[in-house]
Amino acid sequence: MRWPPLIVPVSLVLLASGCTPAASPPVATTWDSAGVRRVEHRENVVLPAWTLVDPPEAVIGDEPEGPAHQLTQVVGAVRLSDGRIVVGDRVTKEARYFDSLGQHLRTVGGGGEGPGEMRILYAVDLIEGDTLVLGGWPIGSRYWFDTDGEFVESEILGPWFPGLLGRTLPDGSLLLDTYPQGSHGNTIEVWAAQGQEDRFRPTGVVELVSRDESQVDTLGPMYGEEWLKIGQLRQRFAMHALPFQWRTQVAWSRDAVFVGEMNRPEVRRYDRNGALLQIVRWVPSEVPVTSSDRGAFRESLLEGRRPDRRPDFERWLSQVQFPETKPVFQAIMADSEGILWVKDQRPVGSEMERWTVYGLDGVAVATLDMPLGLRVVDVNQNHVLAVWTDELDLEYLRSYRVER
Repeated sequence: MRWPPLIVPVSLVLLASGCTPAASPPVATTWDSAGVRRVEHRENVVLPAWTLVDPPEAVIGDEPEGPAHQLTQVVGAVRLSDGRIVVGDRVTKEARYFDSLGQHLRTVGGGGEGPGEMRILYAVDLIEGDTLVLGGWPIGSRYWFDTDGEFVESEILGPWFPGLLGRTLPDGSLLLDTYPQGSHGNTIEVWAAQGQEDRFRPTGVVELVSRDESQVDTLGPMYGEEWLKIGQLRQRFAMHALPFQWRTQVAWSRDAVFVGEMNRPEVRRYDRNGALLQIVRWVPSEVPVTSSDRGAFRESLLEGRRPDRRPDFERWLSQVQFPETKPVFQAIMADSEGILWVKDQRPVGSEMERWTVYGLDGVAVATLDMPLGLRVVDVNQNHVLAVWTDELDLEYLRSYRVER
């Protein structure tokens, strides 16, 4: 990690003059309670700033490079230990291997019933030994490829109904969210058809299932966004998630799973057996919901609606009360070593989006500002993989080096 250029010279001057530089106040207060490490951060702490080196080291999705560079819907991407990048495309059901500079190497998967082929591709995960695991349908269907991209085997754990997770962790276990009514979508549909209340938040649990299905550990509740419905089925009926809602966010590393609700400035770290190890808290900045935010939500809700359905959703909008502020944070991620990344809410007028990085001890170590419009899909100690969408809705995967 580089020191800002003025710190070392000033420190040398102070020491030469016999003065001792004043100690900086701690970034956070930590204590342990019943084996759980609790980390409370102070307000207005200035942290070292990491940056993305621009231009990116690789851009995948440039159409002149050939069909392998034509991305239709990136479902995920991972970086192998030797720098190779694997990108999953939901529409073609393919996983494409590229070198660290974005040159295409090979393509695996695809639609069909043959070895390594699948009906649906919903997740791209990496486990120990640079083994690629593609998640297919039904949830629990997994397709394994070795470090060279050769198909190894397929298997089905479960199967389970689709939720918001369904991801393979580095040891081969499965991370799920399950619901009393089956799938996340079915839970909402049951409420839409039978529920008496006009507002509803689907709630399930986050579970860890060992690779051989011999052990299932529950980490806690899984909350979805709150929904509102008006009218009656087939009679001026309209339903949609309410604007600027919070929900449960989940991330994972080699040895831990991170869980946080977006309405609280807190992320909890669990070990692979479901035991709570650490709680990280910080002082949030309130970000208001502006008139521009409200207008953008209305536009996105009505865009593409059939003319005969627009009045129903306009009536739905008339019954919506927008919140005063946005959720505390936008997303969480973790690298394989267990470094936690939290995407803060973007202040009004800012042209950048900020991530705060927390070390293994839970103490904040840096911030990193990224340009608007990047969807981060993978982080590690030195690189960020992010999806960028152009004005024609074409997707590109960019690989950035992180300058510390």
